[in-house]
Amino acid sequence: MKNTKAMKLSLVACLGAPMSFAMAQSSLTLYGRADASIGREINSNGQIREGQGEGSLLGFKGNENLGGGYSVFFDLQSSITLQNGVQTGGTGVNGAAGFFDSKSIIGVANQYGSIDFGRKLTPAWVVFIMGDPFGTYQYVSRNNAGLHGNHLFSSARNQNAGSVNLNLNGFFASVQIAQSDPKVVWATPPTIQTPLVKSIGVTGALPVSAAVGYSQGPLYVGFGYEATAYSTKAVGATAIYDWGVVKASIGVQAGGYTAPGTDKMQVKAINTLAALYVPFGAGTWLLSYDVLNTKVLNTAGNYDSYTTYPWISRKLGAGYQYHLSKATFLYADLVYDKRAPSGRAGWDVGLTHHF
Repeated sequence: MKNTKAMKLSLVACLGAPMSFAMAQSSLTLYGRADASIGREINSNGQIREGQGEGSLLGFKGNENLGGGYSVFFDLQSSITLQNGVQTGGTGVNGAAGFFDSKSIIGVANQYGSIDFGRKLTPAWVVFIMGDPFGTYQYVSRNNAGLHGNHLFSSARNQNAGSVNLNLNGFFASVQIAQSDPKVVWATPPTIQTPLVKSIGVTGALPVSAAVGYSQGPLYVGFGYEATAYSTKAVGATAIYDWGVVKASIGVQAGGYTAPGTDKMQVKAINTLAALYVPFGAGTWLLSYDVLNTKVLNTAGNYDSYTTYPWISRKLGAGYQYHLSKATFLYADLVYDKRAPSGRAGWDVGLTHHF
């Protein structure tokens, strides 16, 4: 089979339903990313290990044109740990994630947007992560550990969820609501212990996430809000502008945890991430600086700084991606976090291929 960036199998189906829907064009696409690296994480024992940068995945997506401007689509995506071939997944409060842990949705779309159901990233998290040049899975820089706020800012994904997504002339809006039953929630609440908080668990709060913004040409601006199933709430914004010779981004998120039955946050945090993308030769330099501060409520009703790593961070990251083709690039990254208790410097080198 000829290699292409996306392998598509096209089928033509004739439906015996209403005349306007008689001919339907269907497509099935296999896509993914293979990624592997070696390196040393910050705050580690100095061990060099094999890992991954962007993270590897395998996905299948399909679309059927129903006519009249409408289509039905699905998207199934699985995270893979390439170094051992294991499906990444992870474990939430209700056990391990399924095979299609990254995304599993079906929906209907037209020229104005779409409605979908299943498991996928929350709209707010998509806005939050847009400010991180190293992406979600960058295990050396781990800017997303700050953006994610150790799951304080966002649960990243909801399952048993429905989403309404609008997109018109560059303006976008999305609202996602998930089932609140604790028995079906898949989440990883923050791990933190303070004088007033011994653990955070799923409470049955309604998971809601929303985003609005504008993305067209060189400008991206997004705003996000999320309430999780474990009683945390977050707001944030990301702005990106591309001048061609350099692209700059800044992201800010603030979130907190309020225990059920109380009216004051027991944990609150704010994260700021600034970044530059500088084209150079056949690749791009990535530069970032991440600041995360966390405060916890004490028994006197005041807030103290929480200095347990990684709830506090001052992280400088630098990397270079060298493109061998449109689908493949080599990368190398360096990071230094002066608030890490040990192993403050980290590095990695790796290879990523999109297909």
